[in-house]
Amino acid sequence: MDCILRSLIFFFENLGGHFGLWTTKNSVLFLGFVPIEVFFIATLAGATYYLLFPRTWDTATALSTSFLIAVVGAMLEAGLVSVDYLEYMNWWNSYLAVVAYFLTFLMMYKVNLLITKS
Repeated sequence: MDCILRSLIFFFENLGGHFGLWTTKNSVLFLGFVPIEVFFIATLAGATYYLLFPRTWDTATALSTSFLIAVVGAMLEAGLVSVDYLEYMNWWNSYLAVVAYFLTFLMMYKVNLLITKS
């Protein structure tokens, strides 16, 4: 699961960076537009997500956890913006970050079920 999350992050972060939607500053190492620290966080988050959630589809769990993760993720990004480690540009904003996180983790919940059933 962490490989899936890292792949999604790598793809979307680089896509957003390429189109000038955001930029990240003060990283030890960048992989394209993606800071290496994000990969470490994605590894832990993906493994935790895989271990914690049920192996059957539950709409309430899928929607509530995805929403909670989306709100917390956007709040953490807002903190990074406030200390100038992350900068939103053009039309990207925190509201779109909530939607992006929500859709990503809802998709991950479904993919997790597909992987564990095979």
